[in-house]
Amino acid sequence: MSARELFAGFEQIPRSDRRWKGEREILTNRLLMGSLALITCWLSGISPHVIDAFAVYLSCNALLMFGRRTEMKPQIRWFCSILLDAGMAAVAQIIEPAHMSFAWVIMMWAVLGNGFRFGNRWLFVAAVAMAISFAAVVILSPFWHQTPVLAA
Repeated sequence: MSARELFAGFEQIPRSDRRWKGEREILTNRLLMGSLALITCWLSGISPHVIDAFAVYLSCNALLMFGRRTEMKPQIRWFCSILLDAGMAAVAQIIEPAHMSFAWVIMMWAVLGNGFRFGNRWLFVAAVAMAISFAAVVILSPFWHQTPVLAA
């Protein structure tokens, strides 16, 4: 599938479309779960860099939520959401690998969530983004070098 085919048809989606409701749900989930993660990290004494990353993640998600009220095409928001999820999971695991290694489960959840809400095309995009993200974590983190069984 070429990039042109992937992003073909950036039409506005009617508010009655099930994907519109699914997008609201996933953005709300990101804001709630990201807030809980930020609070948990803060209370646990996790690296301030992870807390900063969660603050950026939440801010970007708030902008995406605001983007629903503008003329921003939904497919652009979906693509940005996928990159945001992949990036946040990678950053958290690279900065605090021992404490944040559970994030790979969240990565898989995000891949499936995008596929179920937005279709096979977005499942593919999310899977590729998460695979690249996790590969970066495995390459950059000594923690994952010590646990090759889990990294494979």
